[in-house]
Amino acid sequence: MKKIILLGLLVAFILLFTACSEDDNNDNLVEPEIIYAYSLDQFVPAEIFADQIIHDDDDDYDWRNLFYFWSVADDGYSPRPAGYDDLNWNDMAQGVYIPLDKNRIRFPQYDSLGVGAYNVKWINTVHVYRGVRTNINDTLSVVFEFNGMDVVQVENYDGGMENAIPLADFIPEHVTVLDSVTFTAIDGYQQTYYPEEIEAGYWLIDSQKTIFPGLDLPGSKKKFKFLQSTQIFGAYEEIEEYINPAMADENSADWSFSFPEDLTGYIGEVWE
Repeated sequence: MKKIILLGLLVAFILLFTACSEDDNNDNLVEPEIIYAYSLDQFVPAEIFADQIIHDDDDDYDWRNLFYFWSVADDGYSPRPAGYDDLNWNDMAQGVYIPLDKNRIRFPQYDSLGVGAYNVKWINTVHVYRGVRTNINDTLSVVFEFNGMDVVQVENYDGGMENAIPLADFIPEHVTVLDSVTFTAIDGYQQTYYPEEIEAGYWLIDSQKTIFPGLDLPGSKKKFKFLQSTQIFGAYEEIEEYINPAMADENSADWSFSFPEDLTGYIGEVWE
């Protein structure tokens, strides 16, 4: 009888110990932290860029499409030394900011291509520049950022002297024979220019339009504005290690921003 009682007590003790152990284990379980990704377009207000482009009130465009974005990490890392141009707004807007993933920005559209250079961890600052993409063929193009280009003084339409960029400086050194260049504006409007016009023309920095001293051109061609891209027609050569001379530095940005520590009010989605 005593043995039965002792056996019962032993079983009860074991059950009690097991229950306590399970409770302790449950107390030590930590729920995994949920990682959120925030779309980058939330951090780049369209109004800031509208203020930088001269336009009429009824010109309703997303002016961010005229700018390029350069991401720089705390340690100075950026995609540029690897030969990558700054991102246009279409690419930038597809990116996400993931603070719990080493404070990283990521671009899924480039991840799928095996290009990781734009995924900058410990992001510090994103610098923004007014620029133009010059397309040489279907795959070869060069981004020219205005603040990274040499300027000269020319007489503007009001008779004053103004800083300007020679249009010939928008022709990459890849091009060996120039037949023509088609300019495209943010609204899709286009004009074609020929070598003698390119050689004579300038982009007025403050007036934000073209001018062609000494040439008698129609107004729609003479005062081209909202320039977004150009397309080269002619002959060109492949350059293995082309270094773009028209990438502006951090001290000449048209606008810069960093990500806030407090993300209250921003919309995040669960990142998997």
